[in-house]
Amino acid sequence: MAATAGRAAVAELKKAVRKVAKGRLAALAPDAKSKQSAAVAEALCGSPHFVEATSVAVYLSMAEEVDTDAIIRRVFESGKRCYVPRFKGDKMDMWTAESVDDIAGFPRGKWDIVQPEHDLETRVSALGNDGQVDLVIVPGLAFTEDGGRLGRGKGFYDRFLSTLRERASELDRPRPAAVGIAFGEQRFDEVPTDQYDVTLDAVVFGE
Repeated sequence: MAATAGRAAVAELKKAVRKVAKGRLAALAPDAKSKQSAAVAEALCGSPHFVEATSVAVYLSMAEEVDTDAIIRRVFESGKRCYVPRFKGDKMDMWTAESVDDIAGFPRGKWDIVQPEHDLETRVSALGNDGQVDLVIVPGLAFTEDGGRLGRGKGFYDRFLSTLRERASELDRPRPAAVGIAFGEQRFDEVPTDQYDVTLDAVVFGE
């Protein structure tokens, strides 16, 4: 009974923090988002996590998120393998993309996000035996300086990161790093978490 009450309390706290974070994002002007997105891309792409990675999994951004277009260009320009999300039901996997033009040709799927749908037999899954990811760039609503993260409540990235790291361990591969990127307005002193929430290795803020 106490455990159930504890989970309910954490869920209510998460709901409250999400509301605050969404309010801050709604008040953020487009030019501020662009400026901070550029700063995030510069800082992330100069970081050891990115420089030393040979393969990077990166989300395809929505309007209220840090824009990842510049990061994706740097992934390809650096000759790294690029993985992008594909959602199906309550699961998310990451599949290889070959170029910026390849991504531009993706159809729109869940939440109106473009994602790979066709020719999957020619792509590599991050969770497959041939998939290897050194760095996962993670979106979210609220973050702390020490890697705490609150997502949108669906658990896609927590499940994906847990599975990806389990697969890396099984295949005796290096543990994939997970780095969050966020606007300064998404910085919180603390965020509520439970046992299913994955702590990130680092967070890059726009300001």
